Amino acid sequence: MRARAAAPALWEYDPAKGEIVGHGVPSANATTAQAVAATDTTVFFGAGSILHGGGGKSKAALYAYDRSSREFTHVTPSELQRDASIRELAVVDDKLIVGTAGHAALAQLAVMDLSDLTAYRVAESDTEGGGSLWTYDPRTERFRCYVDPIDEGQCVRGVATKDGVAYLGSDNNTGAGPKATAVAFDPVAGKELWRVDPQQSAGVAALAIRGRHVYGVSRKGGLFVVDIPRRKLLHRADISAVSNGYAAMVTDRGVVYGVSDTTVFRFHPRTFAVSTVVADINGGWYSGSRLTNDESGRLYTMRGRNLVQITDRPEF
Repeated sequence: MRARAAAPALWEYDPAKGEIVGHGVPSANATTAQAVAATDTTVFFGAGSILHGGGGKSKAALYAYDRSSREFTHVTPSELQRDASIRELAVVDDKLIVGTAGHAALAQLAVMDLSDLTAYRVAESDTEGGGSLWTYDPRTERFRCYVDPIDEGQCVRGVATKDGVAYLGSDNNTGAGPKATAVAFDPVAGKELWRVDPQQSAGVAALAIRGRHVYGVSRKGGLFVVDIPRRKLLHRADISAVSNGYAAMVTDRGVVYGVSDTTVFRFHPRTFAVSTVVADINGGWYSGSRLTNDESGRLYTMRGRNLVQITDRPEF
């Protein structure tokens, strides 16, 4: 008999004190928590279940944790409660952006007013075919949703932005055309600017930008670098020794870092050579590894089911 897995809990790490504090479990019926975002007063915790509510498990659930009272409040917009889980959270100015793993072919996005969480707007986006690129302008509060921004057969797997341009990386499972495509897209005009075939044997797993270059990693461990001003493929390499499958990347202090199921790695900013930062990281992620950084240049990911902080100071 297998033991029942514990519901996901909210944890807080204080880097100044080196302390980790548990704040409890907001929902005993949730089986997954995929998103956290915070303000100075509130932590938002996005949960749900891969079972889509089956077996008495939770569907999409959003909780607000008050840092002063130390209490959770259920704040999920009613329109989102039919979805499987909360997948993304972000604080943008005075708004909370909420994205779900949808029902059927649709995912949903909500923009919630941080001063009144009962005030919100909801939009739907297509997740079949080529998927959707969804944008929100915090100045005008305008939603835009572009269906099949690459084409109707290539779904969007990676997004990176610079100077008002969204760079999209695709995963093509149709059997026709390139396995991956890198596209520069104007999110205001809603049109493609240019595209490059990165000559990969599998779809894009992650994108990142450093200076004039778009870095991409494929699901079979291919690295590609696109020169933005020249709109050309500049570099390719096999990095399957450190990344094979889904991955994530972040640019930190002028260096592009990545994480796979097994390894934290980085790329030399001039030669693009890959090197290992942490081997055998083996993060216990669901649906792909994650990597982020803070304002001091420290990296965060997971080793097993434990949060780890990484300080890396390469001498290039």
